[in-house]
Amino acid sequence: METKLKKLYKIAKQSALVCFFSYLIIVICFCLVLIGAFAYKKAFVQNPFYFVAIVFAVLALISVYLFSYLSRKKAYLLVDDLENLTNDFVDELEKLFYGPLGTWIRILKKIKTIFDYANNLTASELAELDNSNHLNSENKDKKSCEVLLESQRLILRHFEKQDLETVYNYRNDFSCAQYQTYSCFTKDEITNMFAINKNCNFYSDQAIFAIALKESNTIIGEVYVSNKSDSKEYFIGFTIKPECQRKGYAFEIVSELLVYLATTLKDYAFYCTVFEKNIKSKNLIEKLEFKKTSSFMADRGKVLVYKKTYN
Repeated sequence: METKLKKLYKIAKQSALVCFFSYLIIVICFCLVLIGAFAYKKAFVQNPFYFVAIVFAVLALISVYLFSYLSRKKAYLLVDDLENLTNDFVDELEKLFYGPLGTWIRILKKIKTIFDYANNLTASELAELDNSNHLNSENKDKKSCEVLLESQRLILRHFEKQDLETVYNYRNDFSCAQYQTYSCFTKDEITNMFAINKNCNFYSDQAIFAIALKESNTIIGEVYVSNKSDSKEYFIGFTIKPECQRKGYAFEIVSELLVYLATTLKDYAFYCTVFEKNIKSKNLIEKLEFKKTSSFMADRGKVLVYKKTYN
């Protein structure tokens, strides 16, 4: 059974093929016009090359517009069913499918957007997307903790005992930790970190909170905050465990946190730092509309400083 993402992929691929052949026909028509003008020097009404070119061009334009209209109509329904994801993938997809008739390049971009996202999902996750209400359901029984902040798919909360193994694993995974500035790597150190942050809130001098899936309360990463009230500067850092990256989680929860803080911390400047080589995080920070203000050298390379204000 085809998943909705695979159906979108098929629609985009078909659209690309139709546009390609339509453009090819238009190029052929242009060549026919040139042949008619320079090789078969007859008046317009007597020139068969002009007549064939016009017929082909009209048929090509009608075909591509009609097919694109029908394809987008099918895509509307599928994109609507995937709105529960609410991440950069769906935002980008809606711009492409809901926009005016695109060029071949835009249709290829649709394919790449769908292909890149779908290839990072497991078979079970793809199957879950066919249940459009799955991610939107509110299973309050699974959340025994205090929720500090929530987005559509995620919550921010304090760390719990059952988080220890997960935090220990991703903090000691080089692919995840190579661009982080952790100081706690052993299980004892991480347990102590849990205890220190247990009574912290978003306005503490510094604090670390767990990012968890709303549905299962399963931890997928963490958010670090540092509130320098004397200078009205607020620092934000984040980590997502490797298997949960590239699903829009960091963008979703940090966006929600920024909106929340902007309403309570007036005239504050929000900062993020990122290693220059950490391209994924750098792109995410820029997508959050942070602007690079400065840089400095650290032991592991150049660090970029980004700033965002709501003035």
